Amino acid sequence: MGALIANVVGILLCWPFGLIGTVVSIIGLATANSNPRASRGCTLAGWILFGVGVLALIAVILYYVFVVGVLAASTSYE
Repeated sequence: MGALIANVVGILLCWPFGLIGTVVSIIGLATANSNPRASRGCTLAGWILFGVGVLALIAVILYYVFVVGVLAASTSYE
């Protein structure tokens, strides 16, 4: 459950909370012997959300690079 929550926060904020979710997902995978079904489901959801968070962060960075590039190219000093 911790991986799921951390990755949702990571997606909403596009910050390194996804890394925390990944660590918690790895811990959940390691404890799969006690409750295998719930642990694997949460870990899978954590990994999927982590991937979406990384893609969202890359998209935001590319958007800002593009906007700054367009603004810098359209600036006239004449």
